[in-house]
Amino acid sequence: MILLTSLSFLFLAIVGLDLVYLIVNQALNRGPRFFYIVPEQKAMVIERLGRYNRVIKAGLHFVIPHIEKPRKIYWHYSFNPFTGAPEPTNISTELIDLKEFPYDLPQQLVITKDNAQIAIDVFIVVKILEPRRVIYAVENFPLAIEAMTKAGLRNLIGGLELDETLTSRPVINAQLHEYLKEKTQAWGVSITSAEITDITPSHKVSEAMNLQAIAERKKRSVAIQGDAEAAMLRAAKEVLGDPKAASNYLATLRYVNAFRNLISQKDGKVVFIPYESSHLLGALGSIRELFESEKTKPSNGSEQNPEGH
Repeated sequence: MILLTSLSFLFLAIVGLDLVYLIVNQALNRGPRFFYIVPEQKAMVIERLGRYNRVIKAGLHFVIPHIEKPRKIYWHYSFNPFTGAPEPTNISTELIDLKEFPYDLPQQLVITKDNAQIAIDVFIVVKILEPRRVIYAVENFPLAIEAMTKAGLRNLIGGLELDETLTSRPVINAQLHEYLKEKTQAWGVSITSAEITDITPSHKVSEAMNLQAIAERKKRSVAIQGDAEAAMLRAAKEVLGDPKAASNYLATLRYVNAFRNLISQKDGKVVFIPYESSHLLGALGSIRELFESEKTKPSNGSEQNPEGH
């Protein structure tokens, strides 16, 4: 009886030491593992003898050593997904992140329908829904997302002119979102957001846009000046009662303004003007006196006698 008890105790001690040894090896990642602890919002794909078996999520999970093991993932990014730096990054892991992951993609160069080169910054948010598909349906998920985004931008921007691209950003965002959702549906992911954060035309395009803006402002200025002169002509016709005299008045006024600008640009030097300009200036003075006399007339058109009682 005492011998049996001693053997049982020895057996339990050996089993306990083996368990401690295995647990220590598991903690130090040495030797075959028989259990895995998966954190929250993470997943792991388990393969049995090289074939897909199951997906395990948050919690403690046991596997059969040497027969079952997690699928190793090798993903390549054209940028650093942790810092956003524009440097190629390789990631090797067994855990798949199930949280929404933001992709601040590198700047993309695209050409519009009217052959204007622009640089576009795109920000997309991706959520993995089915870890099995994202591993087996696409070779390198991050680069595939980036390549699909580039293709979508080129297709959309290539059908728009520069002005439409700069003013239709919400429409482009919606179309890009739908394009990515459709193309990545078989990958087991969800594109929750796709936003164009910045559109930067090339240097030559920016210069052309500035020149166009200057020309548009000059055009509006000329139009405003023409409207003002037309209003002045109508007012002169009402006061003078003669369309020809009103036209002569405006022509003389324009001549005087041009003469003033000419004098102001000569820095005090002598300026010769034609003899006929004196007649124009005299006519302008006469017309101005006529304007003043018209303004001082009584509103009822009758004169009052200052001596009348």
